[in-house]
Amino acid sequence: MQSAYHLLDRPILAGTGSSPEHSRAAAQSVLVPMLWLIAGGCAAATVDTAVAMAWWGPKGIAPEHILQGFASWFIGPRAFAGGLVTALAGALIYAQMMCALVVVYYVCARRSASLWERPLLCGGVYGALAYFAIFQVMVPALTGAHPKTLDMVWIATCLAVYITVVGSFCALFSRAAGAARR
Repeated sequence: MQSAYHLLDRPILAGTGSSPEHSRAAAQSVLVPMLWLIAGGCAAATVDTAVAMAWWGPKGIAPEHILQGFASWFIGPRAFAGGLVTALAGALIYAQMMCALVVVYYVCARRSASLWERPLLCGGVYGALAYFAIFQVMVPALTGAHPKTLDMVWIATCLAVYITVVGSFCALFSRAAGAARR
């Protein structure tokens, strides 16, 4: 088991008596991979949220309402009355969840290099699994309700976005983090 003083299998603090160059290199060996993982999560969240806004906007659903929907997973229906604050909270929640997906892929790929070697195929499968885990397991468990929409075109669109964008971003950005770590 890793010590609390390690992140991504690298020491957080450089050893005592090390040169400034060594300290800087050690910090970069942790910071750069973390930035790739965060960037991947934020990119996936942004594209997926933009797709949802493009889909629901013409149907009269405001972008703020979509973001509040993410917040409602944790604070319930009152999220929709929270205005900009809960919309921002929802955006942060969803971005953090996407970052977590990228980190999980990264950890798995560190143990199975084939996940980095075939990022589009493995990322697509991972995206499909992530979609079902989030929207068929996690969200119903958090909210106590099953998805209200049975719009098969919307579900297929979401699944396609998770396969082609979310999963691929998880694979490609975690691969970049792995390369930056070396």
